[in-house]
Amino acid sequence: MSSESETSYRFAHSISPCLLLWMISLAVIVALSGISYAGLKNEQHAIRTEITQINREIAQSNLKINEHRAKINSITSRWNMIGRLNGLGSELCDIRPDQMEELRTLRDTDAGKATASR
Repeated sequence: MSSESETSYRFAHSISPCLLLWMISLAVIVALSGISYAGLKNEQHAIRTEITQINREIAQSNLKINEHRAKINSITSRWNMIGRLNGLGSELCDIRPDQMEELRTLRDTDAGKATASR
């Protein structure tokens, strides 16, 4: 019987307390690493969702900008303005070429040449 108790005593103390402490520390580090990894992946997913939403909002804003530009272009188009004026019975009309006259600048006149030579 003494040989049995010797054998169990020898195997009972084969793990040193220092090694046990290292194993527990390693298990805690691995567990905390897994929790941190899961938290970072969750944050990454949340940020990806936010970026997708922002990109969608940017695309909608660009679409609205293009719609407004098209509306402005249609309102300020020369031909559309003429059509609206004609439709309203306005007296405004295009300038005919015989109504145009050429204007000379001050430089082209004799008075402009006299002041330039002083």
